Amino acid sequence: MAPGLAFRILAHLEELGLLEAGDLVLDPLCGIGTSLLVSCARGFASVGVELESEFVSLAQANADRLKAKGSPVAQWEDIIVAVRKDTPSPFVTPSGIRI
Repeated sequence: MAPGLAFRILAHLEELGLLEAGDLVLDPLCGIGTSLLVSCARGFASVGVELESEFVSLAQANADRLKAKGSPVAQWEDIIVAVRKDTPSPFVTPSGIRI
């Protein structure tokens, strides 16, 4: 996702009252971490899940680059979860479907 789009989506959610200070942003398909980084920069806690280890590495590189520029990306190590392909997902919907 383009950073500008992630920014606009988060701003719109705030305008609608669906996202408030202190809320947690969850990105279940976080890819290279754009929405997580934008969330952190806007002051929200965020958690991402990514299946592909290559994308996890790219997300880490993006976070490191922003940290070096002084961006308020705090605790990056805690906001992305790599889920191995050969293990069951730790996430289950209320109806019992494993995602």
